[in-house]
Amino acid sequence: MVQPIPRAGALLTVLILAAFFGFIVLAAASPATLSAPTIGAIPLSFVLTTALILGTILVTGLYVLAANTKERR
Repeated sequence: MVQPIPRAGALLTVLILAAFFGFIVLAAASPATLSAPTIGAIPLSFVLTTALILGTILVTGLYVLAANTKERR
């Protein structure tokens, strides 16, 4: 069995946690900011939440791609 990529996994985990907790801090510190409309009538909270979800999917895909590439070597 091939070893996982520990540094990359830790870095990507910290990246996702920082984004998530940054969103939580923003929601706690300034809820009015998140309710402000950005694109038409869509609130900023919806845009940021969508970006967090898509970013998490992207980061997971990048890690899986890197792990599978390392496994093939």
